[in-house]
Amino acid sequence: MIRLSLPTGGNGIKSAAWSLLLLWLLLLPMQSLAESKQARGLPPPAVLNPAADLWRDIRQRDMPTTGTTQVRGVDSGVLINANGDKWRKFRMDQLIPIGGYLLLGMAIFLTLFYLIRGKVKIEGGTSDRKLPRYTSYERLIHWFIASVFIFLALTGLIILFGRPLLIPIFGKELFSVIASASKEGHNLMGPLFLVALILVFIKFVRRNIYQKGDMSWLLRGGGIIGKKHVPSNFFNMGEKSMF
Repeated sequence: MIRLSLPTGGNGIKSAAWSLLLLWLLLLPMQSLAESKQARGLPPPAVLNPAADLWRDIRQRDMPTTGTTQVRGVDSGVLINANGDKWRKFRMDQLIPIGGYLLLGMAIFLTLFYLIRGKVKIEGGTSDRKLPRYTSYERLIHWFIASVFIFLALTGLIILFGRPLLIPIFGKELFSVIASASKEGHNLMGPLFLVALILVFIKFVRRNIYQKGDMSWLLRGGGIIGKKHVPSNFFNMGEKSMF
């Protein structure tokens, strides 16, 4: 057992005081140096993580490293699945910028085409007689698939381009509500679009088979080249190709 004896005499007290003063003078430069570094905004010393390189190599691997586990599942043996992070980077760095430029370029092209070519007028004008081209059922399924397609297109654009475009306008809170509703609606309307697509395909596939005269329509650009009307079948080759 170590015993510490304190000085009781006057000389002992003076000696202890001088010792404390000397210790304070020795520590004063170190304290000033620390305060000066903090005032200059120097970053604190980095704490090295020995496992950082290991996890970085696992996340950036080219091929998935599958281990052995008793848990049954598709990715149960995969330590880290980096596919989601790869898709996020592709979506932010390539898909959104390139898709935005393509949409903008197509809008400019259609505007220029309309300004240069103008409307294709009917020779001799319109008549008072109207001929029903489609039945009521055909019009119903046509507008059914068109309505679902427009809804999916708008919600898809909100999900894809909403973050950089709509957040500055509506704010994060309102955009979160819009994006959440768009995502749920997009998921719900997807199966309906598939049903409508099957109905349209069954009804119109017979009249969308290529026929004689379609190549002549294509060579004349569907009426874009020249001023004369280009004859076609019930559906022209452009409509058949889109179908």
